[in-house]
Amino acid sequence: AAAGMDAAAGMDAAAGMDAAAGMDAAAGMDDGMTAMSDDVMGGSSGTAMPDVPEIDLTDVESERLTDSEIRVAYDPYRLPIELYDENAGLYDNTLSLGGVSGAYLGWVDAALPADFAPVDVASLGGDPGAPVRPNEAVRDGIADVVMALDPTEEMRGYMSFTEPHTTLPIVMATADGTTLEVDSLSGMNVGAVTGYGAARWLDSISVDYKGYATGIEAIEALRTGEIKVFVGLWAVAFNSGMMAAPPVDVTNAGETGQSEMLSIGYASSDAALGSALDKALASAPDEMRASITAMISMDPSEVFGDPDAFAEAFGGDETASSFAAIAGEIDEINRSGGEIKAKLGALTEAMVFKEKYPGYDDSRFDDFGSFEATLMLMSADGDASLQIQYSKETETATFIYMCTDSEGNQQYHDSGSATGGMADTIAGLCTEPDFG
Repeated sequence: AAAGMDAAAGMDAAAGMDAAAGMDAAAGMDDGMTAMSDDVMGGSSGTAMPDVPEIDLTDVESERLTDSEIRVAYDPYRLPIELYDENAGLYDNTLSLGGVSGAYLGWVDAALPADFAPVDVASLGGDPGAPVRPNEAVRDGIADVVMALDPTEEMRGYMSFTEPHTTLPIVMATADGTTLEVDSLSGMNVGAVTGYGAARWLDSISVDYKGYATGIEAIEALRTGEIKVFVGLWAVAFNSGMMAAPPVDVTNAGETGQSEMLSIGYASSDAALGSALDKALASAPDEMRASITAMISMDPSEVFGDPDAFAEAFGGDETASSFAAIAGEIDEINRSGGEIKAKLGALTEAMVFKEKYPGYDDSRFDDFGSFEATLMLMSADGDASLQIQYSKETETATFIYMCTDSEGNQQYHDSGSATGGMADTIAGLCTEPDFG
């Protein structure tokens, strides 16, 4: 509750500030989000951290990690995926990293014999309007790990990635309550945060947009009319609106049919660290994953309401109860499966995977409410997987197939990686994918 009051004070102070001062108010907002995350996923004010199983590390992995410091790059303005607070660690208050990244980092830090030290990329410099991104910090040897990143072909040139742990929709957001269709983006004044999945998608469909260093700056531009629509993750758009000064009432103006699939990334040259991270992530219990998914996948406006009520909501038991109810709902869906899970499991691509890997495990199913569901098929040895991402709005599925080649390298194929189709890709050899 005290943290919620701090957030309220930060919001009150933000009312008369400009955009730069609004970012300074982020510290108070972080306190509020930290308290809320604790209530949902455990920590000082919530339930105890789930028991961490003993991770069976190889001698090489143990030698790499024991008494080592692993530097974790993060973007402090990417709330609620990542946020900074000296007490933000959900399970370890020394980690100073909250949000989705903090949740998974807390688990990984507890599971592995290394000290994980968050590195704020905003402090690393970079050209004005183009700060260093977490992936660039790993590329340049400034950091070792990124907790929540959507891989690209370029990144795969110097980074490797664990399985995706969080899938989030890319939406269009406005400040005037209007709704939009994707086709209407052409010719509009569009904004996006440079370097992330939404900007890359806009590049791929040749839509001109103005790039911003942070979601807060982009939402400020939305409020002033500099741009008409912001394209990005809905959770980021909404929370950036809450952190703007004054706060901006942001509307989800429509889905794009695109998503960011967030994974843990690490330098490709650091194979021992990568294999240990894979093991630690795989050990995370379904209940914890469901709680994290609930926190990030919900429509925050349904809980927090209008911007004026946002700070007050942080201090109330009702909000925490709402989060807990959503977590329980999603956990129940994950446990029970249902018609959509059966539908995805019966797709041609899924059947081909099951035939090729008869020891598959199809228990990794996530239902993200009204917009999306995902099914992860995993071979018994963990050397291959098929991620099926199903859009409920368009009733279409996209696929990402991972297999391990003869040299032990993970290769990824997406839905368009072979002219013969994804089923042929799965049925064939594990070769270097052609992403076009």
